[in-house]
Amino acid sequence: MRLFISGASGLLGGNLSYLASQAGHDVLAGFNEHPLHIAGCRGIGLDLVKGDLSPVISFKPHCIIHCAALTSVDICETNRALAWQVNVGATSRVAECARRASSRLIFISTDSVFDGKKAYHKEGERTVALNYYAKTKIEAERIVGRHKNHAVVRTNFYGFNIQQKHSFAEWLYAKLSAGDKTPAFTDFYFSPILANNLSDALLELAQNEFCGTLHVAGKGRMSKYEFAQLFAELFSFDSALLVPTKMSELGSLKAVRPSDCSLDVSKAERLLRTPLLGIRAGLELFKRLHEQGYRERLRGR
Repeated sequence: MRLFISGASGLLGGNLSYLASQAGHDVLAGFNEHPLHIAGCRGIGLDLVKGDLSPVISFKPHCIIHCAALTSVDICETNRALAWQVNVGATSRVAECARRASSRLIFISTDSVFDGKKAYHKEGERTVALNYYAKTKIEAERIVGRHKNHAVVRTNFYGFNIQQKHSFAEWLYAKLSAGDKTPAFTDFYFSPILANNLSDALLELAQNEFCGTLHVAGKGRMSKYEFAQLFAELFSFDSALLVPTKMSELGSLKAVRPSDCSLDVSKAERLLRTPLLGIRAGLELFKRLHEQGYRERLRGR
């Protein structure tokens, strides 16, 4: 299967590109500001906002998986023009590429499109933009929804970063292994999924005929503090280093966040053969991959 994956220098895009190529797919991996080499992939520098996207159309991908986005909630809040260009404008241009190439289009959205007043949000619930990031993603979902062969995937993921920077789980590892005090929110709930597990689900979704919105996340729900406690337990770190912190009392945040972004994944479980791991099982796999040197292979070392 020919795949164009945008945002290949990001956490999900990098893992997805690598795992897709390892599975034998023909991958065109798009990046913008952070050029990189991913084993088995053809990398291509693209400006999705205003650059020439004809190479994507010429590649004639069977499926486009659009991972590229501006995901910093606070940057989106303070630089709204940039957020709209990247999250809405670029998505519109990618959707046009999919139309012209007759490609299936999978759009990676977010769990932040709800008001967070309840647990385990379902696909059919009314979306609510509590911040500008959510507003851009809701509008991008609407644009993608006009494409006749599409899937909108709402999720929240962690894993190994292909760049020299830390994802949330890697940040936890770095802080706790150094013996540093580590703050974690007690009042923010989510359903995190390991990027490797999510990638497997996306590759299956790329080859089926589902059209619509799907929640693909970890099975279960926990606070970031509970996630950090579980992480410390599995890696045998001192959990006393974890500092319970309330997101609601943190004055440095520029944007309002929903307090509960947990997702109901029952629809995805019925549709997909790929098992969606529970949060503990996902972290156990993260630990095994860490011990097996997966991050080094991902980064081409």
